[in-house]
Amino acid sequence: MEKDTPETTNIDSILDSLLQGIHRSRKIKLIQSYSLEGEEKSHQESLNRLLESLKGREISVQDSYEVLLLLKRVLQPINASNVKWESVIDTLSSFILKQKAYDFLYADRSSLDYAIFDILRKVPEETLKSKLESDKSFTTFHMISKFYAKEQSKATKLIQFKALIVSRLKEEFLVDKSKHQVRMTPYFSSVLDDSVVEDLINSALKLFKRSESNFDTLVVLLEKISYDLSKWANMLILDNLKDYIVAKEEDKINKGKRATKPILEKSKDAVALGQILDGLIKLLQNNNQEALKAAVINHLFFFAALDFKE
Repeated sequence: MEKDTPETTNIDSILDSLLQGIHRSRKIKLIQSYSLEGEEKSHQESLNRLLESLKGREISVQDSYEVLLLLKRVLQPINASNVKWESVIDTLSSFILKQKAYDFLYADRSSLDYAIFDILRKVPEETLKSKLESDKSFTTFHMISKFYAKEQSKATKLIQFKALIVSRLKEEFLVDKSKHQVRMTPYFSSVLDDSVVEDLINSALKLFKRSESNFDTLVVLLEKISYDLSKWANMLILDNLKDYIVAKEEDKINKGKRATKPILEKSKDAVALGQILDGLIKLLQNNNQEALKAAVINHLFFFAALDFKE
């Protein structure tokens, strides 16, 4: 039987056809039509042309996954020692950023995970480590970090880079009026311990005390960090956020709720929660102004309505 799509090594024509909005089953046949036979030099030329195309061409989000599968296919017949892996990683990083694939960068799972991880599995360990340690791109940083965290054979290795990850978070996230370029993500939880969490919280509080414009930076950290916050709950709520609980302005009260919500929800220790409740009751008892009492009562009702999970 004649093949629907004859085998070819013409990477340009395959990519052109792939981006014509055709059905997914047709895309897979096109990818498989790239011949794995022939001289390695020819495949290296195809790889170089494809990498250049991925950097320069406009590619729709709907075609992203299949384009990555094509890259994986082109890499298959090339000896790993003959691939410029730094260029492959740089292209993947710029492709992710260009496609605005933020779900890949910051979510626990995404539709691109399989294709990207399959390509990264081919990259030599020393290259991955070098790029993670030295590359300035936050996209590359997240891409390799997520790969290390998700690969069973590499998951424990992410802990080796604890100091680097904390440093990047402090340098690019915990800064004045943070643009949140480097974010807390689910896969960073494996490098967290009490000392790291305390360091991050203290850095965020220092920014917050310096300027109220950094309030959101503190809140985002508290929302995204995957860790039991019982140890710091009392200090955060009753010492540093008290002015957002005992407040007259509704906007300030709402900010207080936004900040305390993740702290309370991530505090698993009943004693710590009890201490916060006692502290809120004392704030109520020690205030004579009706408006301030009402604000504390508002927060107590908010406390009671939260769904505390085991």
